Amino acid sequence: MYLQCKETEADNLQDLMELWNDGEVMRYVGFPEGLKVTMDKMKSWLESLNKKEYTKHYSLLEDELGFIGETFYSYISDKEPAILDIKLKKEARGKGLAKEALAFAIDMLFKNTPAKTATVDPHSENQAAINLYLGLGFQEVAKSKYQDSIHLVMTLAKEDWQKARIEQVTLKEVTADNYFEVIKLSVREDQKHFVATNAVSLVQAAYEPGRLPRAIYAGGNIVGFIMLTLDDETGIYWVNRLMIDHKFQGLGYARRAMELGLDLLYLLSTKNLIYISFEPNNDVAKALYESLGFNSTGRIEDGEIIYEKVW
Repeated sequence: MYLQCKETEADNLQDLMELWNDGEVMRYVGFPEGLKVTMDKMKSWLESLNKKEYTKHYSLLEDELGFIGETFYSYISDKEPAILDIKLKKEARGKGLAKEALAFAIDMLFKNTPAKTATVDPHSENQAAINLYLGLGFQEVAKSKYQDSIHLVMTLAKEDWQKARIEQVTLKEVTADNYFEVIKLSVREDQKHFVATNAVSLVQAAYEPGRLPRAIYAGGNIVGFIMLTLDDETGIYWVNRLMIDHKFQGLGYARRAMELGLDLLYLLSTKNLIYISFEPNNDVAKALYESLGFNSTGRIEDGEIIYEKVW
């Protein structure tokens, strides 16, 4: 299943209106008959939303089910926690999609706003939502009353979230189940000349021996791609590719993925030597690799400088 978290635009309003007008979806927030909103109100809401710097709303799309729901975050000031929420259509529940979508929203909240804490307030009888939030690290801190219903107030600190997320980073084989997600990953426009596309990398891996392509995950979210390669002439391993999708950059995932990739190569290598290459003006890559113990060889091949790590 391929989940897309897409910033809500005008072409999502019809689906979103139907979601908000669905009493089954909205019952736990006090509207058992739905919100009964009109398209005019939806358009006005979107116009207002787009004026808010630190509020983002995402429409959730899945390749087989189509539109499945929404998630959003809203930060006002450090005087109060940022607000998060998620709602899914009935047919999309129980598939792990809610956790993946909300984890994405939490990453975006803490990356793109000054928020230090996030909060959710599930209905006390909505055990599925409570379990979702507990599984993501939220802790109950209080109870509140809304429209004669009891809600739990649950919070999550940025520091705790980011520490947990780094610990959840894994490298997984690229298979028929996730190769399309790997291909869909992309770097920022200004970075595209630094690295080959993942589609090219997967073609190389399919036809050239010695290549080990791996998808980078943070929890259930695919966030990047790395490829390790054995040079069969020298017996030396290279880190040929490393990319983090533009949405997930700046969260520490590249460093952790490199650490995991190096751990694998320490086991596989018989030379106690690993090479990596990058364009000389890629200062971000240079800083990362040097912090991991790579040093310049002084060699440049195909316009890229070669660094080595010896242990």
